Amino acid sequence: MPRPTVPLLRGLVALILAATTPWLLPASAHADSPGTFARTPAFSGAGQAAAVFLPGSVEDLERAAKVAGATGAWVQDGTGAFHLMLVGGPAFLKEGFSARFAGGFTTATPVTLTRPAGTAPARVFSLDPAALAATRTRLQAKDPLLAAASARLLRDADRAMRAGPFAVTDKTKPPPSGDLHDFASQSPYYWPDPAKADGLPYIYRDGEINPERDAIPDDRAFGSMTSNTESLSLAYYFTGDEKYAERAALLLRTWFIDPRTKMNPNLNYGQFVPGKNTGTPAGIIDTHVMPQVVDAIGLIEASPALTSDDRQALAAWFSAYRTWLTTAKLGLDEGKATNNHGTFYDAQVVSISLYLGDEARARTVLEAARERRIAAQIEPSGQQPRELARTKAWSYSVFNLDAMFNLAALGERAGVDLWNYESPDGRGMRRALDWLVPYALGSQPWTAQQITPFMPGELYPLLRRASVAYNSAAYRAAAARIAPTPADADRRMLTIPIAR
Repeated sequence: MPRPTVPLLRGLVALILAATTPWLLPASAHADSPGTFARTPAFSGAGQAAAVFLPGSVEDLERAAKVAGATGAWVQDGTGAFHLMLVGGPAFLKEGFSARFAGGFTTATPVTLTRPAGTAPARVFSLDPAALAATRTRLQAKDPLLAAASARLLRDADRAMRAGPFAVTDKTKPPPSGDLHDFASQSPYYWPDPAKADGLPYIYRDGEINPERDAIPDDRAFGSMTSNTESLSLAYYFTGDEKYAERAALLLRTWFIDPRTKMNPNLNYGQFVPGKNTGTPAGIIDTHVMPQVVDAIGLIEASPALTSDDRQALAAWFSAYRTWLTTAKLGLDEGKATNNHGTFYDAQVVSISLYLGDEARARTVLEAARERRIAAQIEPSGQQPRELARTKAWSYSVFNLDAMFNLAALGERAGVDLWNYESPDGRGMRRALDWLVPYALGSQPWTAQQITPFMPGELYPLLRRASVAYNSAAYRAAAARIAPTPADADRRMLTIPIAR
């Protein structure tokens, strides 16, 4: 990240004079407002703004810089050395700056604010826009700690340049509607009944995936579209390279907009059971990663690759899909689910509501989730009995808690704190995580059912997020013990930065 330029430093002299000579202040100045800037900072095309910070604390400076839209603030100390404060993001990235200026600023102080040229905060909801901006600033400054993760992301994005586009219409057999544009999938845990000549109706075998499901590609295609679009949109956000935005826009346009290939905004035929029905509420879990799609759109919204018509068409699709989720019987029944299905359902509704600008609807769902999802599904001990009853109890316990963490991250954007919610008898997400940690670290043996291999690393993403949400060194240490190898090449270094 570049240090303040000479012209900006000269400009600061004039601002200091204005800040210390009240009659020179313009009408928009705030000479009587300590802890703010003397006047509203104006950023140059290069992304820098000369400002004067009136007496206040380090926290006041960060708050004022964030309001101004800055991602960094350079301040010169008494020895003439410059120090950078990264605005937003995790606390550990600001520890050195906070220690240097622990006493705050007692006089009007020149500050150079910075942000990437021609950019604005990303309109994302599951991801933290401040953390993303801090990462982008670190990447521009060529932070060596992020080199491996950045290289991994760009490799993924370059592969995504050659992937797809993916379409719901690629299947060869339409669902009962006769329309290839309708998403369809077969319920994974239902198998032919060996007692019946035709095997119908299929019977339930929890956790055992019937390979017949693979004959319908919609679920895999949606997952591929999502993961590739996410890689491309992150690469665009961090590098500004339009080729990534153009490819991401093509993948989105193919799945959601193009009349020849777009998905109809419903899941009427998701997870059908042969011999029993043409679709089930459980099919909505097939799109549980929809919040990642929403964030991918936000990451490329500043690019001309996503046109005004594209943005309007996407908003119309998501509005129609949310209407189906919240009015169709299948959607309403999924919302009543008392396990991971209900939690992920809420995450979809909240994410889409925030994307559509309906914060009131998002807050209503989030506030209800305190009792409806967290208190109802987590015991005071931290156990999740509905997930522990499954044949893959470890995996589903982590899966459901991941959905709750997604809701908590969305809650940060809507002003609803789920991270720290705890019922009167101690039910909360942190209690659920603490119950799982000893099993992931191997200090306790897992005794519940797990018909697939026990994978401690499934908990790693949650520990990483928790270490930031709770500013917990213990969670950081636990995450390090089960981190993927090599840990510094993990892409979450970019989206969920934590101390090392």
